Amino acid sequence: MSTIQVLLFFHILSAFLIAAGSALAVVVSGAMRRTNRTETIQTLIAAGSKAPLIIVPGALLAIVTGSWLVREAGYRYTEPWVIAAYVGWLVAGFLGGNVLGGHQRKVQALAAQELAAGRTESPALLAAVSDPKIVVVEYVEVALVVGFLVLMVFKPGH
Repeated sequence: MSTIQVLLFFHILSAFLIAAGSALAVVVSGAMRRTNRTETIQTLIAAGSKAPLIIVPGALLAIVTGSWLVREAGYRYTEPWVIAAYVGWLVAGFLGGNVLGGHQRKVQALAAQELAAGRTESPALLAAVSDPKIVVVEYVEVALVVGFLVLMVFKPGH
């Protein structure tokens, strides 16, 4: 097996990890928006909190193996599709870690407060999980994951 084949295997594995973690996050988010039961939302938040445990190692593996592949395969780091991949990786990391992660922590705290107050259904919690700005960020994250796959498979402009 060549170095490129090994790197490509791990790079594809990283893409599967990112896609699987993202799919988990999307399914959990969608399910949270379809219920107003506080306990159900709290359970879904716990399930969704596992997504970064899949996405982060995948993202780190992707950046390492992808960067190494660029060099090994003879591509240039200045090619537009490579630059777009790096920029997308940074944007996805910021949005996922800061915006969506921060929102998840706020929703988790609100769910705990609502349960402690004995509220089995919470309009405030439902409003928080249905925040249109967060839904847009989730769609942007999905678009970035699809964009990564397009860039890696088709290498547009190369």
